[in-house]
Amino acid sequence: MLVYSSLKVAEKHALHWVYIGTIVTLIVIIFAPGFDAKTTAGVFVPLLVSLVQLGYGWRRAKNNNLATWFVVQLLVAATVLFVASSFHEIIHFVIIAVLLVYLFIRQAKEFRAQQVQLSSDQAQISKLEFKLAQNKQLQSPSKLEVSIAGKTDYVVLTDIAFCKAAGDYVELHMKDTTQKLFTGSLKQLELTLPSIFVKTHRSYLTNLNEVVSLESDNNQSNLKLTNGASVPVSRRLVPSVRATLKASNKP
Repeated sequence: MLVYSSLKVAEKHALHWVYIGTIVTLIVIIFAPGFDAKTTAGVFVPLLVSLVQLGYGWRRAKNNNLATWFVVQLLVAATVLFVASSFHEIIHFVIIAVLLVYLFIRQAKEFRAQQVQLSSDQAQISKLEFKLAQNKQLQSPSKLEVSIAGKTDYVVLTDIAFCKAAGDYVELHMKDTTQKLFTGSLKQLELTLPSIFVKTHRSYLTNLNEVVSLESDNNQSNLKLTNGASVPVSRRLVPSVRATLKASNKP
């Protein structure tokens, strides 16, 4: 408990608290008379040091979580003190069990909170990356080299609405509804295009800037684009596509 509290409250000074608690406990145990007194001291003294630490941390940070943990440890310390004569019977094991359950619940809640925060942070990062890619494309649109009837042409990436795999080629469907052919695989194109293009289907890459809405009908989901085109979304990719659209403030 002392180590746990030290890591949570003292952080970089955690080792100092553990050392102090260990030394004080050993001194009390050495001078305590009898086995029962030594055993009780081995539990009570580190708990007391932990209480001092929590009280100091609570006073500084005014954290309600620390207050709860302080109250729990205070109740345990009071129980140990009042039942010292019978502490080594069933009460000892009940106290330990209660503390372990409390610590487990506390850790589970903290883990859940961390997961929620991580998910929120990842969403913010995705949103920022999308905005950066979007701004970069608007300021200096990159171009893609395509061959048309032996002639080399350069397509501005932001003019592409979506890409569709077609055998050894990839169809580039433009915002003006015209089409061009890219010689290569969809995977190769996916590595070339900026992050404003998202894979929505094993055969499709879609420009998120062109998405109007995500619609679902009869277990089939589709993205409606500004040029009127409809792009399918694989069932397994629907959650990630929806999350990406949400992060980019798309409907």
